[in-house]
Amino acid sequence: MKRHLGLAVFIIVAAGLFALAHWSMREKEARDKVEQDEKKVVVLEADKVGGVTLANAKGTFKAVRRGGEWYLVEPIEDRASDFALNNILDNLKGLEIAKRFSAEGKTLAHYGLEPPGATVTYWLEGKETEPVVVKVGEKNPKNDQLYLLRGEGKEILLVGTVLDTLRTKTLDEVRDKKLLRTKLEDLTAVKVVNANGTFVLRREPAVSMDVSGDASADLAAAERPWMVVEPLATPLDHAFPDRVLTTLLNAEAKAIPAETPDEVQRFGLEVPAVTVELTTKDGQALSFRLGTVQEGQEIRWYFHRADQRRVAQIEASLADKFGFGKEEVVEKRLVRFDEQKVEDFRIDLPDGQALRFRKEKGSWVYQADKELLVDRTAVEKILRDLRNLERGTLLAEKIEDPGAVGLLPPVFRFSLLEGNRELGGFSIGAELLRDGLPCRYATNQATGFLFTISKVDFDDLPDGLTAFRTKTVSTLDKYDLTSLRFVKGGQEYRLEKSEGAAWTLTHGPVTVKEPKKVYEMLDTLGQLLIEEFVVPNSALASETGFDTPVATLTLADRNGNTQQVEFGKEAGVNLRWAKRTIEKAWLKVKAVPLENLETLFQEMERTPPAEEKAGQGEAGSSDTEPAMPTEEDDLP
Repeated sequence: MKRHLGLAVFIIVAAGLFALAHWSMREKEARDKVEQDEKKVVVLEADKVGGVTLANAKGTFKAVRRGGEWYLVEPIEDRASDFALNNILDNLKGLEIAKRFSAEGKTLAHYGLEPPGATVTYWLEGKETEPVVVKVGEKNPKNDQLYLLRGEGKEILLVGTVLDTLRTKTLDEVRDKKLLRTKLEDLTAVKVVNANGTFVLRREPAVSMDVSGDASADLAAAERPWMVVEPLATPLDHAFPDRVLTTLLNAEAKAIPAETPDEVQRFGLEVPAVTVELTTKDGQALSFRLGTVQEGQEIRWYFHRADQRRVAQIEASLADKFGFGKEEVVEKRLVRFDEQKVEDFRIDLPDGQALRFRKEKGSWVYQADKELLVDRTAVEKILRDLRNLERGTLLAEKIEDPGAVGLLPPVFRFSLLEGNRELGGFSIGAELLRDGLPCRYATNQATGFLFTISKVDFDDLPDGLTAFRTKTVSTLDKYDLTSLRFVKGGQEYRLEKSEGAAWTLTHGPVTVKEPKKVYEMLDTLGQLLIEEFVVPNSALASETGFDTPVATLTLADRNGNTQQVEFGKEAGVNLRWAKRTIEKAWLKVKAVPLENLETLFQEMERTPPAEEKAGQGEAGSSDTEPAMPTEEDDLP
């Protein structure tokens, strides 16, 4: 009983001591806060302020906060700069008192406080009748600090100079200069009327020339491609939204010369040079007009929104962007597509070759009377080049005589396919003379428009299958490999890597974790070079040895792609027959790297990592995983 009583007393005492310590800590925190607050000119939470007034020699303005945004209400009604108003409050909030003193018989005018250089008044939301007033005086010539006065008090404060700019701040500095407050991703339609006609641009679901096809109809509005729907139907130039619309949405007024558009003739707005209507995804319509006036040697441009009173002067460079014509809005690329989504395409070449490629298990395959693995990197590069291929001049919206422009038949044709259905592409004609100079014409298959194309761009296009052929037996990226299976002479070696784990070698009952020379082996795979492609021929079948392969190599990567290579008899000096199961072609490959693979597997098994010196392999080799290649490594 006594023991239980003692324990209870101990608990009560401990709890009391803890409560006392906690109370003491809270008391200290409260005292510290009071001391800190006493050092400040004002104590405020800027986000709870409902309004601000600033008066100085330049004038007086009043701003109120509505829904987290600032609005001017005196002497004009307009949107205020959130940054400018919040900056005033933040400067007040952070201002500390360096010294306090009384006027000591001197007048407040001696310190520039009667009248003050600036008076800042703020109040909390819903408490305009309880304002806080701070008066800003002159600088102290000795220490470059400002004299301040709080309200109607008599105590003069000496503070830093951060509020000095308030003495000269103008209405123009605190009003919002942004022309528009919307985002590009929120726009769904644009109508522009200028000297070249009427242009209507609209976000649409992808059309037939887009590889993404019907699936893009489910995309959010911000992801849908822009189309021109008037005066012609065509994809909008891919650079137009950034070149024109983003520039507009980021633009600010150069000046605000008038608070009302009453004097329309003065600003050239009676008959505007440009009118623009914007529609957002929530159905909101925004419209504005641009006027121009010649003033001496200068041409000035003015901007007026239908829902605002003020007139803004803008940079001429912004106005110039809205003087476009058909040439500027029509897509510059011969065809628009996402090369990452392409699964099937065809190229028709000048010599009559028709090269068709499809993606199969992560690898690109050339389809013809034989199927042939092609270099993935080369295919992806050529697709990028074709995607970036740009037209020259827009000549016509309809081709009356294809033969007259060398397009019957075309000498080069690129088609995106879905099975046997074309999703888009372009054709390029034979070289002709135009205005006495060599020229090639091109047409987009989706629109039928006729363009010119530069000779340089045409010469860069692939001219045959050679550009696509693989140079090595494996077309999988060695950095993505997760499994290698090598079988030769009845011996099977497995090298496997689980997600986020190290490599493990398995040979019969033997298992070696983290074997050495793994990355030397991966490099050796890249040395299995193809010397010759051979069309399968029954007369050569007995020479290849494919009926009883000498060795088999099976690879798999983390993306689920697999490749299997069978190696047959010798095919000449330092050469060996090989074939990949995904293609019909036979190969002659370098024999030495295959022998090196077998040697490396044997060395891995004999020399587990414990026998190595830390951080060292054999001479000329390293067991440290090489760094992943960067985009810079791929640059020429």
